[in-house]
Formats: sequence, C-alpha cells, structure tokens
Amino acid sequence: MSDVWLDWARIAMIVAENVYRKGFTLDPGTCRLFDLAILDDRKAMYRLQVESDPGIDEGEPLYFIGVTSNIGTEVNDWLVRMFALVSKEERRPQIGFWRNPLGVPYLDVVIARQFISPQAAIRFGKRHGQAWILAVWADGHYRFIKTNQEHVL
Repeated sequence: MSDVWLDWARIAMIVAENVYRKGFTLDPGTCRLFDLAILDDRKAMYRLQVESDPGIDEGEPLYFIGVTSNIGTEVNDWLVRMFALVSKEERRPQIGFWRNPLGVPYLDVVIARQFISPQAAIRFGKRHGQAWILAVWADGHYRFIKTNQEHVL
C-alpha cells in the first residue's frame, strides 16, 4: 500500500473522534475503523487482510502487532513517516490505538501477519518493543497475548 493516496487530515480526524474508545484499528486506505468490542468489526478486519493477501490461511489467526511504540493520541509527522516506511514492506499496514494498563495511550503503525506459532509472533512483537499482541481468527474470535516485555514509560 502506498501512502501517496492517503488523506492524513481525514485519518487524524477519525483518530481524534475515537480516542475515547478502549482501542481500535483503522485502515488508512479506506478510513474504516474497526472496534475490537464488535464481533463483525473483528471479522471485517480479518477479511480486509485476506483480500490484500490471498496467501493467508483462514484456518490460522492473524497477529496484529504494533511496530512503532508511538506514545500519544495524535497523527503526527513521525507516525506518517513511519507508516510510509512500513508501507514499502507490508501489504496493508494499519493504525492501531490502545492504552497500556497504566492508561498511557499508544497510536501505532500495526502490521498483520501469520506466524508458524504464537511463540514466533511473540518474538516478533518483542523485537518491536510490544508488551501485547493481538491474535484474531477469521470467525472474529480474538485474544491478547502478553510478550512478557513491558513498555518503557
């Protein structure tokens, strides 16, 4: 996905209007927001990745992993630059918002990948400084997986 066509002002507005949520994933290409509290949103979030990558095995989970550890609630120049960089390597990166157990907000560039095992996904998450990763299945079931690595505050 190239970010040349992305409307960052609209993306920033959508993010600002939704930071009251516990967490969400935003697809910048379509400006579609996915709320993890909603089953149909989780299914649609998975489906969007499948449409971008026909090699995804729908019997296995997708692991949504932040790759930026960006503290904050605003779409800033750094996040836009990081999204452009990640877009060169990934088919369909996302923007993910969440808060750690202390309430610190993060607005990250997120990638979705399948791994041979949850342990491989955890290792990848740790390499990117993530304390938690999200596993989502095609039927919308999900779980958070702790990497046993805490964020530096």
